[in-house]
Amino acid sequence: IQPTVSGTQYMDNVQSIGFAAEEAILLGDVASGGYCFFQNMDATNFVSIRQGTGTTNFVKLLAGEWACFRLSADSTAPFAIADTAAVNLRCLRFDL
Repeated sequence: IQPTVSGTQYMDNVQSIGFAAEEAILLGDVASGGYCFFQNMDATNFVSIRQGTGTTNFVKLLAGEWACFRLSADSTAPFAIADTAAVNLRCLRFDL
């Protein structure tokens, strides 16, 4: 994939995601939409990503797994929740 990138903002962050309640994923100053790379950095537990608070899970990352996809321009507040114990979730975003 070689997308045309006209934006200049990106964010690369590792965030601790708890298991007792869902947490908003930090998105920084990157414009809505664009590509997003998530990586579960835990060696044991999985993490689920949701489109918004209280919605169903749409991505499940097992220990060490990653996913890369384009976010819709109206996706402004994704959430995550870990299974069993907190995990570190890496999120790399860049605008197009």
